[in-house]
Amino acid sequence: MKSKPPPTLILEVRSLDHNDVVRTLEVRRNYTLYDLAEAITKAFDFSFDHCFGYYNKRDEFKATKAYELFVDIGGEPLQSHAQSVKHTTVNELWKRLGQRWYFIFDYGQMWEFTIKLTEKCISEIGGTYPKLLTSEGIAPEQYPDCQLPRLKRRSLIAHVDQLESET
Repeated sequence: MKSKPPPTLILEVRSLDHNDVVRTLEVRRNYTLYDLAEAITKAFDFSFDHCFGYYNKRDEFKATKAYELFVDIGGEPLQSHAQSVKHTTVNELWKRLGQRWYFIFDYGQMWEFTIKLTEKCISEIGGTYPKLLTSEGIAPEQYPDCQLPRLKRRSLIAHVDQLESET
């Protein structure tokens, strides 16, 4: 008896800071949220080098459901009720078409995304996953230059210099 190929989910990942930047990914339903985060960061040309979390509300502090890497690495989660990203599958979060979750990557830069389930599929036999199906818009720089306007920068430097001279 032939085994059926594992089912997959088609997820639309949209940058909330750059609304015209969208990636559509196909992932296996048994992928962990950790695996999905790695696929998302790769699709946006980011290094996978920061903590992250998934939330059922855009404001992570008002979320009633949360999944954070902090739980897996022994850090203090933002939400006391947060659960593991390494032991939770994408199928546990996205159960119905149109369902959305919010993803935050790098709490310092606060890269925010919305992830919407657009389709449930059957994977290709021998297919490699995750798959980047579509890529719209140019991904933002992960670490944009922190350039203050020249006048403001000079003022800030003068202020720091003054503080250092007083000590």
